[in-house]
Amino acid sequence: MTFRPLPGPAAQILVPSAFTTLVLGGLLAWLAATSAVGPATFVLLLLASAALVLGVILLLYAFVFRSLAYQLDRNGLQIRAGGWRITVPMESIGGIYAMPQDILGTGFRGLRFPGHNVGRERSLDGLTFVSVATAPPEQCLYVRAGSLVYAISPEEPDSFRRTYEMERALGPLRPLAHALDLPPLLRSLFWRDRLGRTLTAVAVLGVLVLLGLAFWRYPSLPEQIPMHFGVTAEPDRLAPPRDIFYLPIVGMLVLVVNSLLGAWAYGRERVLSYFLWSGAVVVQAVLILALRTVTS
Repeated sequence: MTFRPLPGPAAQILVPSAFTTLVLGGLLAWLAATSAVGPATFVLLLLASAALVLGVILLLYAFVFRSLAYQLDRNGLQIRAGGWRITVPMESIGGIYAMPQDILGTGFRGLRFPGHNVGRERSLDGLTFVSVATAPPEQCLYVRAGSLVYAISPEEPDSFRRTYEMERALGPLRPLAHALDLPPLLRSLFWRDRLGRTLTAVAVLGVLVLLGLAFWRYPSLPEQIPMHFGVTAEPDRLAPPRDIFYLPIVGMLVLVVNSLLGAWAYGRERVLSYFLWSGAVVVQAVLILALRTVTS
């Protein structure tokens, strides 16, 4: 049986916040597009990108949180939200209780606001409390499963408890594993690979440095700049200053392609992934040197 969570104002907070952030990002992007090219343009683009990414994340999260549901049957409890799923086998459930007093005063890592209670904390006796609810702690039901306690907020708590007692009495039909299932994008081992994350972060930083340097140097460039040098180290091709922005574009393309190929290859050939991510870092370094050369 599927139980919906207690209704709350979280969606009414998250969705307008997301659209406000997206509008702000669009406004900043418009200001960047209409302003004179220079360092201020780069700052506006950074802020616009951050706002747009944050707005998209908020929208996706609002969609995921809105789909929150608790599925209870004789095999166990499943807490679902989008592509996320926590599975608690029936034989692992030690009971369903009201709010324990011993979690008061412990540190909460997560986010709580009206209609939203998601995070984790540890009790004084070493239990880990995982909150996936739309209600404040005092209105939640607590499902004990070994050293883990799940705080949930079914819309009909009494019916949830009665259903639990009936399903538990029937006994499980098939064994379930106590597990957290993630969406496919987050399931990749890449997210647990520190070296891979570091190489990707350095490549992203390289693109930002490259783009910032282009915007910084552009206002002071002459009408023609050297874009290619011959064997005698003399420039043999001149171009307008705007052509320096081709270098950051190339850097971004290399970053995207190498990152995607590296993530795809990670489960098949990890060394190839490291090679691709390292290659993206090297390309950014070479492009930065090239940009400094043509603008000096």
